[in-house]
Amino acid sequence: MKNKSKSDLLPRGFASGELEESQKELEEKMRKEFEERCARTRGDLANR
Repeated sequence: MKNKSKSDLLPRGFASGELEESQKELEEKMRKEFEERCARTRGDLANR
């Protein structure tokens, strides 16, 4: 098997850093959702 360059193995857009950017955005979104869920849970416990 011929050795492919890394950019050949990665999806288009990855090499240009687009994917990296969306990965950061995704992590940011996940963190916000997680914090909101935690806040709701704390609120639920406080309301009992």
